[in-house]
Amino acid sequence: MKYPHEGRRWSESEWAQARGLGTTDYNGSILLVRSPVERVAGVIADDAETWVPDILGRTVIRRPDDLFVFRLCGHAWSIILSHPYARVPYGAIGHEWERSLSVRLGTGVIEYGVSDTCGSIGYTWVEDGEVVEEFYAEDDGSRPAPDRSRFSSIRRDVSLSQIENIYKFVDEFFVERDAYDPGIEFDYFFGHDLPKPGIGATVSNPGFVTVYPEGEVRNIPAMERVDYVTLKPKQRRISPSAGREIPPERPEAE
Repeated sequence: MKYPHEGRRWSESEWAQARGLGTTDYNGSILLVRSPVERVAGVIADDAETWVPDILGRTVIRRPDDLFVFRLCGHAWSIILSHPYARVPYGAIGHEWERSLSVRLGTGVIEYGVSDTCGSIGYTWVEDGEVVEEFYAEDDGSRPAPDRSRFSSIRRDVSLSQIENIYKFVDEFFVERDAYDPGIEFDYFFGHDLPKPGIGATVSNPGFVTVYPEGEVRNIPAMERVDYVTLKPKQRRISPSAGREIPPERPEAE
């Protein structure tokens, strides 16, 4: 599934109204939280090393195990995004972090991952600290490979044999939740060029570019807000109990 806007320029309203999966032609893992960026980043920052709010257009010194928390204009879900090698707590067995965020923020959380390299896709949906639904599938002619796929839900009765297209199944799930994955990877915010930890770089919103013989088409999603959070080296989990919210720290940015 290529980007739906590929080949033409989307208006701001089209970005605001987009739902489902923007693309599945990438390798990524994100956490969607139905809450504003400031609240989401504030809860994460309780166990974090630094929290730099409104980072777009500013220079930051990269740290290992860092996250972006952002939300597109017109959307209800904020997205937590890390780079592939970060030691981050979401996606772990048991979904402790996702459960904690759901309880502390009183909202829904979706952990989502896709790999066009491995031909896999999946999600875990959490509400009120409880796993509502889990799906993971590997591509077998767009159907779930029977011995390498699974689905469980406390809300609906669906068997793997009923799922005819794993990508459409997840896309429809996102649409039903009023959620959207724009297909943004971590290095996107550094101009699609990931700096090494310890290196300063400007955080930007460069857009997606499609190049044609007659020129290029650049699509820039309207961002409501982007925050940058670095996790503590030896503390990467949020306690399930309610904790204090630390004020944002700014020394890492200029």
